[in-house]
Amino acid sequence: MAETKHTPGPWVWSDYTQEVPADSVSACELISYGPEDAAGSCSISSILALDEECSIEAGNARLIAAAPELLEALRAIKTAASMELALGGLHPSWEPIIIECNKAIAKAEGRQ
Repeated sequence: MAETKHTPGPWVWSDYTQEVPADSVSACELISYGPEDAAGSCSISSILALDEECSIEAGNARLIAAAPELLEALRAIKTAASMELALGGLHPSWEPIIIECNKAIAKAEGRQ
């Protein structure tokens, strides 16, 4: 397994929608955070969006916040499936799935 080169999980997200003057456009700010550090928090990403885009951007923020757990789950699935395939206990149709897992893991680790 490659060395972790990102803020370890778990990550969470928050919606920091603020009141704006009536003559302004309404917007939201969605921020994904990692575990607290000495300063109190660790910002992973910040997404600013106009009001009509907030639901889409909230989905993006949730996906970003889930990234560490998704990566660990993918690694576990790939390892288990690879072992079963090597032992002949898994249908060969899993081979391309394992290849796709390897590609996604490499992308997350900065190797692709």
